Amino acid sequence: MTFAIHRIDDLEYMSDENAEEEFNDYCDELVGLFFDSPEGKKHREQFPDDADWIGLFMGYGFRYLGYSVPTMDVDAVDELLTDILPQKVSLRKREEALDAIPELIAFWSFVKREYNLENADSILKYLRAYSPDKFADDMMDPRKASMAKSFFMSGQAAGFDMTDMNQSHQYMALYNANLLSQVEQERKATKKNEAKEKKKRKAEKAARKRNRRH
Repeated sequence: MTFAIHRIDDLEYMSDENAEEEFNDYCDELVGLFFDSPEGKKHREQFPDDADWIGLFMGYGFRYLGYSVPTMDVDAVDELLTDILPQKVSLRKREEALDAIPELIAFWSFVKREYNLENADSILKYLRAYSPDKFADDMMDPRKASMAKSFFMSGQAAGFDMTDMNQSHQYMALYNANLLSQVEQERKATKKNEAKEKKKRKAEKAARKRNRRH
């Protein structure tokens, strides 16, 4: 049976009751077809580690932006690569992001050949001009990360395995303790500054009184 590439084009994630299930079935089937294709097999030979950037790309594109593969455009691809994925997806190390752009190029080459999608040429042109190193740098840039990802990255930097629940909880306890300590230090500093300011105003008031007497 031929895969219906357009079957979720009109699916609304937020309003259609079975949108999540339908999308997951669609995504799993299309990703499987890609990795069984000549383009997918060639990519796997060069990048044997299975990172599933296609699944992430399709998932965030559908859930956050409302695009299916056939309806996606260059602006949506740009937003996914430069904003949404760096903001949402946590990695253990920079090297895990280096195969993302090559995988996307292989995938869009596959859907262009197999389904003759009109948007494939412009997206492939964009992807081929996009540096894998730039994407990897963006994925590890804490300035682009969401609050949850920033927490994950800070735990990793502190030496915790944030994929382990026990270590994640240990880091959370340490993080909260440090946060409370910082708040207390700031409170004490504020109180000290207020006392100094009060003492200064009192001295200035006394000086004005002395000047009036003279």
